[in-house]
Amino acid sequence: MSTPTPGDNLISALAQRGVTAHRDGDSFIGNDRNSWLTLALAENTPPDMDGHFLLIYLADPDGGDEVTVDRPVEPGDHWLTVIGGAVDAPHVEVLGRTFPVADVATLAAYITGWRRDPARVLREAAADTD
Repeated sequence: MSTPTPGDNLISALAQRGVTAHRDGDSFIGNDRNSWLTLALAENTPPDMDGHFLLIYLADPDGGDEVTVDRPVEPGDHWLTVIGGAVDAPHVEVLGRTFPVADVATLAAYITGWRRDPARVLREAAADTD
């Protein structure tokens, strides 16, 4: 049995709250891969990749380019939540809220609260960019 990834742990914590996260990613030359979780902003809707959606991934506070939910945790990693939008959709690029990597329960609770009030997500994002 393999060790659960940080993404597996967050998917499980969200599932305990009735939230389904979808794993996504892209591939690069050399078998490197970015990976992230996507969620719809509102409850009971699938992620809308043509509109707004929530991305969650591990980020390096030193500003590295890696985006992942699939590798083991490294020192300094933290969860980053980002509101994404399709190229043609109005979008807020970064909400920028971070959480300690080990605190998946708090992150799952925060995400669940967001999804109950989708307008709050966009209000908070707009406030953070002012």
